[in-house]
Amino acid sequence: MASSSNNLKRGCSALDSENRCSACGKSFSAPHFLDRHQKKSCDATKAELSALKSQAEALDEGTKRRRIALEAERQGSAISTQGAIIGMLEVSFDDNTSLGRRALDTPTGRGSASRPHEHPNQACTAIQANHRDSENLTDRAELVDIAHPQAGPASRPASPAGSTPDNQQEDAAEDLKEEDHTTARDAFGLRRRYYPDRIPKHDPDQLKTSMDLYDSPHHRTIPESEQVNLAATPLNPPHEQTPIPPLSAGPSSQPSEASNAPAVSGSAPSPASSAPAPTLSTPAPATSKGPTPPPKASKANTPNPFDPFPNVSSFELGEWFYNQGSQKSLKDFKSLIEILTDPTFSIEDLKTTKWTRVFQDLGKNKEEISVGRSQWVDDAGWRTKDIELDVPIHNRMEKGRGMEKHVAGQLHYRSIVSIVEEKIRNAEDSRHFYYDGYELLWQPGEEKECPEFRLVSELYHSEAFLRAQREVRESPPPQIGACNLPRIVIGLSFWSDATHLSTFSISKIWPLYMLFANESKHRRTSGQNDLSNHVAYFDSLSDGFKDYITERTGGKIPPGLLPYLNREIFHAQWEVILDEDLLKAIVEGIVIECPDGVTRRFFIRIFTYSADYPEKVLIATIKSKSDCPCVHCLVHKNDLVQMGTKDDMAFRQDHPRVDTAERQQSVLAAREVIRKGMAVDGSPVEKLLTHSAVPILNAFSNRLSGTGFDIFSSLAVDMLHEYEIGVFKTFFLHLIRILEASAPGKVLSHEVDKRFRALPPFNQTIRKFSSNVSKLRRRAGRDYEDILQCAIAPFDGLLPEPVNGLILKLLYINARWHALAKLRLHSDATVFLLEDMTTQLGDSFRQFVVATSGINTVELEREVERRTKPKKKKPNSKVPEASGSANVEPTNPDTTPGKPKALPKKLNLSTPKFHTLGHYVQKIRWLGPTDLYSTEWGEYFHRSPKAWSKRTSRKFMRKEISRHERRRARLRRMKYRALLATNNPKAQELREQRLASRNPDIHHYIGPNKQSPIWLADLGPGKRFSNDILCSSFVRNLKKHLLPRFIAAINPGLTGQSLDNISQWQDWSSIALKNDRFYTHKIMRIKYTTYDARRNEDIIHLDTDQCNAMLIDPGYSYDNPNSSQHPFKYCKVIGILHAEVAYIGEMGRRGVEYPYHTMEVLWVRWYRVHPATSAFELDRAELIPVNEPESHSFIDPIQILRACHMTPRFTKGKRYKDGVGMSQLANDGLDWNEYYIDRFADRDMFMRYEWGLAVGHVYTHRDAVKANNKILLDPKRRHVQSQTTRIEARGSVTGAGQAGLGQMGVADATRPLEAVGGGGLNQANLQVEDSEEEEYDDDSSGTESRYQDSEEEKDAELYGE
Repeated sequence: MASSSNNLKRGCSALDSENRCSACGKSFSAPHFLDRHQKKSCDATKAELSALKSQAEALDEGTKRRRIALEAERQGSAISTQGAIIGMLEVSFDDNTSLGRRALDTPTGRGSASRPHEHPNQACTAIQANHRDSENLTDRAELVDIAHPQAGPASRPASPAGSTPDNQQEDAAEDLKEEDHTTARDAFGLRRRYYPDRIPKHDPDQLKTSMDLYDSPHHRTIPESEQVNLAATPLNPPHEQTPIPPLSAGPSSQPSEASNAPAVSGSAPSPASSAPAPTLSTPAPATSKGPTPPPKASKANTPNPFDPFPNVSSFELGEWFYNQGSQKSLKDFKSLIEILTDPTFSIEDLKTTKWTRVFQDLGKNKEEISVGRSQWVDDAGWRTKDIELDVPIHNRMEKGRGMEKHVAGQLHYRSIVSIVEEKIRNAEDSRHFYYDGYELLWQPGEEKECPEFRLVSELYHSEAFLRAQREVRESPPPQIGACNLPRIVIGLSFWSDATHLSTFSISKIWPLYMLFANESKHRRTSGQNDLSNHVAYFDSLSDGFKDYITERTGGKIPPGLLPYLNREIFHAQWEVILDEDLLKAIVEGIVIECPDGVTRRFFIRIFTYSADYPEKVLIATIKSKSDCPCVHCLVHKNDLVQMGTKDDMAFRQDHPRVDTAERQQSVLAAREVIRKGMAVDGSPVEKLLTHSAVPILNAFSNRLSGTGFDIFSSLAVDMLHEYEIGVFKTFFLHLIRILEASAPGKVLSHEVDKRFRALPPFNQTIRKFSSNVSKLRRRAGRDYEDILQCAIAPFDGLLPEPVNGLILKLLYINARWHALAKLRLHSDATVFLLEDMTTQLGDSFRQFVVATSGINTVELEREVERRTKPKKKKPNSKVPEASGSANVEPTNPDTTPGKPKALPKKLNLSTPKFHTLGHYVQKIRWLGPTDLYSTEWGEYFHRSPKAWSKRTSRKFMRKEISRHERRRARLRRMKYRALLATNNPKAQELREQRLASRNPDIHHYIGPNKQSPIWLADLGPGKRFSNDILCSSFVRNLKKHLLPRFIAAINPGLTGQSLDNISQWQDWSSIALKNDRFYTHKIMRIKYTTYDARRNEDIIHLDTDQCNAMLIDPGYSYDNPNSSQHPFKYCKVIGILHAEVAYIGEMGRRGVEYPYHTMEVLWVRWYRVHPATSAFELDRAELIPVNEPESHSFIDPIQILRACHMTPRFTKGKRYKDGVGMSQLANDGLDWNEYYIDRFADRDMFMRYEWGLAVGHVYTHRDAVKANNKILLDPKRRHVQSQTTRIEARGSVTGAGQAGLGQMGVADATRPLEAVGGGGLNQANLQVEDSEEEEYDDDSSGTESRYQDSEEEKDAELYGE
């Protein structure tokens, strides 16, 4: 009964929340009486439902006619009604569905005006702001909807509920200006420009809602008891004036996609538009009278949607077993109970299920299953191929010379073309697939003459994608003739990395992952969409092949043979993956009919290949420990240290690594010498190769060079391995060495550990440091990122000047460079800032090396253990010298009494990882932000094969894992198809849960519970709070704060000075709290718009360190030197309150009553800000002592911008040595004398201080043009030579006037820069020699899941080194 009642509530508008039928006006004492009345007795309700049904049928019939007419015009032939419905409908009209409700709401089919955060049963009420607007802030923006702030138009006419996809696309095209093919500006000032002369008819941005823009990790379902309070919170705080996109809109505002989307392909079935749609393999099309029930397996000649499961019960149980993970939790157990207790579940159905065969069939290819049982398989599956290599036989070996063929391994792979076809034909994925790239433009001002700035967030915004798109559309290949189908670019991004399957296992797997550049990166991060495609599982040299090599060489394997064969097998496997079908798809394209009924020609393009440095060297077919170790340019190893200098940046531009014909010919010539019996690493081979090339036929060069593809330009930079656990980890290690060398007994390293443990966490961005940071045990990449973001406070004051100042400056520059390099949205201004910071980063590192050269730093204990551990098996071997250990005698660890001796150790800047930091600007300009191709995605994707390996026999690991990959993909498609194509109540439950678990469309949330009341009497003399210094004037200050807010609540039109004037003439003592009490809370959730125009959430939690917040300072002016010097104010929240407020007076009376208004209040302590005095310092702040009158006050929660991260300035100490302060309520006994304002806590926080550069921070838009032009038009950037200090390879410091890198020819690129002038630094200080492994592969290339560096070294044999 309850279920049917809920259905009526969703389908009929004649029901309100008071058990009263609004159709006839009758009231009932219980919901079930009302339910019976509406079903059987109410003629008005019956008429309404009948009208709903008739209208749905009419819309369905109109949809059929329009679809048939459109297809007839395009193809000149009639199409059957059934085919039109299948190509068009993804959800059906139903008397009880949300689509039916939307059709009933208004004659035009527009949705209701209810806010998305309201409960579906709540009445639509206008949301009123309970705050006054500040005159110093920008005027409030008009409430309009935006389907997607980055790309959606500012306004869009409503589409008819029955329009076809093409009609819908034509409506979207009306927003495009025909003269320049750009969309209208949205509320953030964003618009799209399309090239060439083509208006897109497929726009995934139309489907996006505010929930799709929500990035908060704090998702939770809000109880119904709390939902009623959400409508009391205004959507638009004065500082966040951009309207938050609601899920539905009334006739006066722009309709949103969720409420007005027609029931066609590409529309959302409910307000939770993220719910998946059925795929093309849906058994039967939906009709206007509701979804078709699931077919029963017992019926003959009826397709079973659950194949290979015989029935729905076995499918649900099998899906639970497989997708809930190998380790079951209490949550999984509850899920099982729900399945078993479901009324539709049948134990009898399970008895006939052959589980072993079902799960085997679920992972097999179609040809491996009998014909009668394979009809349900709709994908190509996995393939296997033996990899045969030409083994070089040296002429000195017995039994011949030249080449011998031998099988070295087996490749498990999928066809890339088949993956592309599967993606395009999948209806749900196709809806979110961007067929057209575009330029994203930002015009922050309202004026027509306001300049526009180009932005890049996605790969389909990038110059690389747009250039490929123009090439395909403007210069079609001659092979396709006069084909006039739309030509679409399919962008591919690859990741590959070998990894251990478990921490203590020797089993490894080497996956190749692929993502589509046409899909938004934000869909990857949602956690609900598994967008990674497993393309292959590479094989390394098999044990049998190694036995063959050992036997063939008589047990004396040449030192260069196995690395050569490892490179050979890797590229031989890529030769298989880059098959003829892929080559044809690149040159001629592949023709696919899309789910929207449009046939298109898709051209595949490979844009990025992401890997760590050892694997990039393998892909690029160069040597790592060589003269030219960079995969991006031809820099010499002795010039790696010059990163960021003007000459270095020019050299990168003039001498990129390119796959030229000369390079290919030299490789072929070298291989011919090997074929004649020469050693693979002999001098006859080496002299034919240049720039550290190896005699390996690169698969990408061999297969794709004819298409114009260059593998070197596709190799992406790697923030994770190159910087976070590369350059910065190395720098942090050296800081610990300096601390241990500066004081005996590790006093300073213990102090820095203590300080890190005392740092407060910040949301989920910076976690609590619970262990000793200096030990670096079990540290992951995210841990080093956390260390970097808040390292300034712990290191401040540990060392004397000038070393202390130099360390703090270098930490600041590292944090700023890292923040800029990891931005998710870039503009020309931010890229220019990154370019400047790259120069400063290189200069500061080199200055640091010089300044600390006199400190006798030695290896840490961990480094000594690592160096000596592998030598224990060889007692007579010598210990290698540490980097920079000139004139140090080697020590034998087994003959030295006690612990091994720690050798001298200096900071080494001569590494490829340090040099690669100079390539980030170029890559971002070409490909877009680094998060598009970060190896973090590959490490994240490793979770799947590691989890699947636990379900394998471990005998045929790669084969069994490939079967598990197919099981997962097929089960997911079955589940979505079954839920959305049947009347299963779980489908509606899935949609409702997704809608309820996220609520981004409010400014903040404070719970409505009244479990913690505080009576005003408790604040009086002699009561429990009377002795606290903060309570002396608590009631008076609270009522004075509430008075103007109450006036604004009853008179919404009053703002600014008018409100102040009225408030001054009213008596604050007339403010009354209901029952003379207010209520306290512990938690407040703040929703805010991020710098890239998305939504996120902070949590303010009392009695924890996460209780600080920031507000806009209304006295700040960007270009006024007489204004406030800092743009924000900061406070510590000590109370989260709400009360029911009335005014006992004529103003507050309504008739004979004094109505109460619920108001939320924050009780805060204020910080006094001390702005930074230099460009490389953090701003500081101090909590104003509680005995000062301006130390605390009440504020409206709507004024909060977001939470902030305050880190103690440990060198200043605590305010109260004994920990006892003056106020127990303020808990000021824990105050520090001073705090650092951590602007590097996250990317959005960083962009708050880059005033005018953030799209989503609309309160800075008034100064955006000035801020951007100040950076872009800076004459020093292009016309003044940067004052950089060059450190030459031999240790000389030279000024300007030296021979530039850009003036060298290609032949000179591999020799070191010549120094002119005197010396001054020795070679040991500069660390440019190549005697230690750290120079090319330092201890920062771990491959453990989630970036753990416990596995310190790669398997050298696996990568061929």
